[in-house]
Amino acid sequence: MNRLGVKFSLEQVESALEETTFSLLNIWETNKDISHLDQIRLILEFASRGSITMKEEWFDELASAYTAPIFEIPPYLNPDARNLLKWLRAHGTSVGLICNTGLTPGVALRKFLAKECVAEFFNVMLFSDELGIRKPDAKIFRSAAQQLGSDPSEIVHVGDNLRLDV
Repeated sequence: MNRLGVKFSLEQVESALEETTFSLLNIWETNKDISHLDQIRLILEFASRGSITMKEEWFDELASAYTAPIFEIPPYLNPDARNLLKWLRAHGTSVGLICNTGLTPGVALRKFLAKECVAEFFNVMLFSDELGIRKPDAKIFRSAAQQLGSDPSEIVHVGDNLRLDV
């Protein structure tokens, strides 16, 4: 923020991140989500105690800084994932991805998956921050089915969280 003419102490940033996380957890508890720009707005609001409003000319730089961590410390991608997705595609199976994004926005996850050469295997990729809804809300599953051109009864969902993926 210093380059943008706004200065915060480390304590202000830490506090703002804690308050933002608490706010996001409350939003997520309702199976809703907000965009990464709205998350950045929350951080700025909490850090400045409402005295600074995010300017449009800051969006690109702040969004870039906010999404950078996934590329600095990338998440673990199961080494078998690419081969399984390739096999599914070769056998005519449509594959969709539904992701509750947390603090890493869909735009960054798309770039990460493309960099890892797996994005090409997904017919549909849905990210909660882009749709404004999260799993387990049935709307996100219906949206995936619609975009895949399938009836929900014809789809298998594989997840890793018993509360959110059912």
